[in-house]
Amino acid sequence: MYDGAVRLNSFIVFSIGLACGIVGCFFYLSQSIQPSTYGTADNHQSIRIIGPPIESEASQREPTPEESAEETAATYLLDPESAFTELSQIEDISERREALKLLFDAWVLADSEAAMVALDRVGNLILRRQLHRSASMALAEANPEKAVALFDTVKWITDGQVREALNLAFSNWVEADPRAASMRALGMSKRGLRMNAIKVVSVELVNESPEKALDWAKAIERDDDRFTGLHQILERAAEDSPRWVLDHLDSASSDQVRAKLVGQAAASWAKSDREGALAWAETVDDGRLPFMRSPESCFRSIQMLRKR
Repeated sequence: MYDGAVRLNSFIVFSIGLACGIVGCFFYLSQSIQPSTYGTADNHQSIRIIGPPIESEASQREPTPEESAEETAATYLLDPESAFTELSQIEDISERREALKLLFDAWVLADSEAAMVALDRVGNLILRRQLHRSASMALAEANPEKAVALFDTVKWITDGQVREALNLAFSNWVEADPRAASMRALGMSKRGLRMNAIKVVSVELVNESPEKALDWAKAIERDDDRFTGLHQILERAAEDSPRWVLDHLDSASSDQVRAKLVGQAAASWAKSDREGALAWAETVDDGRLPFMRSPESCFRSIQMLRKR
C-alpha cells in the first residue's frame, strides 16, 4: 500500500514537471517569433529573429526612366547592327526616332566611325539629320577630343552637320585643357571647321584673359586664321572690356573692322558711363582713326553704329 502511494506521488510530480516544461517551451517560442529590440531611446533598432529577409528599398522600387534607357542602350550595343535593322522597322515615326536616338547616342560613344557610317543609311532625311545632331552632341559632351578628331577626318561629314557639336566640343575642351584645345583648333584640316574652332577658342580664352587671348591670336601663322582670331577676341571683349578694346584697335585688320569695333565698344561703354565714352571720343585724332573726321562725328558714328 505504501509503495503504491509513493509511485502515485512520483507520477504526479513527474507529470507536473513535464507540464511546466511544455508550457515554458511554448512561452519561449512565442517570444522568439516577435521582433526583438535593443539599444537606447535615442538609438533604437529592431531585428527580426525568425522570418524571411526584408528586401531593401532600392530593390523594391521601379527603375527610373534614365536607368531603363541605359539598360536598353546596353542591350542594343550587344549587336548594334541588328538593333539598327530591327528598330528601323518600327512603323510609328516618333517611336522609331526615340529608339534610334537611344541606339546612336550610345553607339557613337562605343564606336564613333561605325555609328556615323550606319547613320548615313537612315533613309528619312529629316530623321537622319535629327539623329546625327543628337549623336554628335552626345559625343562632344562625353569626349570632346574624340569628337573633334572624328569631325575633322571623316570626309563626308559637312561643316553644317557638326558645327553646333564642334562648338560644344571645343568649349568643353578649352575649359579642361586650353593649350591642347587651342593647338588642335589651329590644326583642323577643314578650313570651315578650323575657322569655327578658332572663333570658339578665342571667345573662351578672352573670357579668362583678354591680354593672353590677344597674345595667342597674334602668334597664329596663317593670316586668315590670325585675322579671325583677333577679330573674334576684340569683338567679344568689346562687350565686357570696351576701354581695353579701344586701346587695342591697332590689332584690328582694317579700318572697316576698327570702325565696327569703335561702335561696339563705345556703345557698351556708354551704357555705364556715357560721359566717359564721349570724353574718349574727343581725344581721338584723325591720324589714329582716319575714318573719323572730328570728335563729334566720331561720337555720331558711334551712335549710328549702335543703332545698326
